[in-house]
Amino acid sequence: MNFLLDRDSAGWGRDLESLKKQVGECDTTSPVTATSALSGEFTWRCAHGRVTGSVLLAPTYPPRIQSLQLVRKAP
Repeated sequence: MNFLLDRDSAGWGRDLESLKKQVGECDTTSPVTATSALSGEFTWRCAHGRVTGSVLLAPTYPPRIQSLQLVRKAP
Protein backbone atom coordinates (compact mmCIF):
# COMPACT_ATOMS: atom_id res chain seq x y z
CA MET A 1 0.00 0.00 0.00
CA ASN A 2 2.23 2.83 1.21
CA PHE A 3 5.28 0.69 2.00
CA LEU A 4 7.40 2.38 -0.66
CA LEU A 5 6.22 5.93 0.04
CA ASP A 6 8.82 6.47 2.79
CA ARG A 7 11.67 4.77 0.94
CA ASP A 8 11.81 3.52 -2.65
CA SER A 9 12.93 0.01 -3.57
CA ALA A 10 16.51 1.18 -4.23
CA GLY A 11 16.59 2.75 -0.76
CA TRP A 12 15.34 -0.48 0.81
CA GLY A 13 18.01 -2.37 -1.14
CA ARG A 14 20.78 -0.15 0.22
CA ASP A 15 19.45 -0.38 3.80
CA LEU A 16 19.10 -4.17 3.66
CA GLU A 17 22.58 -4.58 2.19
CA SER A 18 24.02 -2.38 4.97
CA LEU A 19 22.21 -4.43 7.63
CA LYS A 20 23.47 -7.67 6.08
CA LYS A 21 27.07 -6.36 6.18
CA GLN A 22 26.65 -5.72 9.92
CA VAL A 23 25.02 -9.00 10.96
CA GLY A 24 26.02 -11.48 8.23
CA GLU A 25 23.77 -14.28 7.04
CA CYS A 26 20.54 -14.70 9.02
CA ASP A 27 18.20 -17.61 9.65
CA THR A 28 14.93 -16.07 8.49
CA THR A 29 12.79 -19.14 9.19
CA SER A 30 11.66 -18.02 12.64
CA PRO A 31 7.91 -17.57 12.92
CA VAL A 32 6.16 -14.22 13.09
CA THR A 33 4.39 -13.81 16.43
CA ALA A 34 1.09 -12.01 16.00
CA THR A 35 0.70 -8.82 18.04
CA SER A 36 -2.72 -8.03 16.53
CA ALA A 37 -4.82 -9.18 13.59
CA LEU A 38 -2.61 -7.29 11.13
CA SER A 39 0.77 -7.05 12.85
CA GLY A 40 3.54 -9.25 14.16
CA GLU A 41 7.09 -9.41 15.46
CA PHE A 42 10.02 -11.72 14.78
CA THR A 43 13.68 -12.25 15.62
CA TRP A 44 16.29 -13.57 13.20
CA ARG A 45 19.50 -15.17 14.50
CA CYS A 46 22.43 -14.02 12.42
CA ALA A 47 26.13 -14.78 12.14
CA HIS A 48 27.04 -11.59 14.05
CA GLY A 49 24.04 -10.75 16.22
CA ARG A 50 20.30 -10.69 15.82
CA VAL A 51 17.75 -8.70 13.89
CA THR A 52 14.39 -7.97 15.45
CA GLY A 53 11.57 -6.91 13.23
CA SER A 54 7.97 -5.90 13.14
CA VAL A 55 5.54 -5.93 10.25
CA LEU A 56 2.19 -4.19 9.84
CA LEU A 57 -0.21 -5.22 7.10
CA ALA A 58 -2.65 -2.87 5.40
CA PRO A 59 -6.34 -3.77 5.75
CA THR A 60 -6.69 -4.48 2.03
CA TYR A 61 -7.41 -7.57 -0.03
CA PRO A 62 -5.00 -9.06 -0.52
CA PRO A 63 -3.12 -7.73 2.51
CA ARG A 64 0.02 -5.79 1.65
CA ILE A 65 2.91 -4.63 3.79
CA GLN A 66 2.22 -1.19 5.19
CA SER A 67 5.21 -0.94 7.51
CA LEU A 68 8.37 -2.97 8.10
CA GLN A 69 10.96 -2.21 10.76
CA LEU A 70 14.25 -4.08 11.17
CA VAL A 71 16.65 -3.37 14.06
CA ARG A 72 20.10 -4.84 14.66
CA LYS A 73 20.64 -6.27 18.14
CA ALA A 74 23.97 -7.25 19.68
CA PRO A 75 24.62 -10.97 20.19
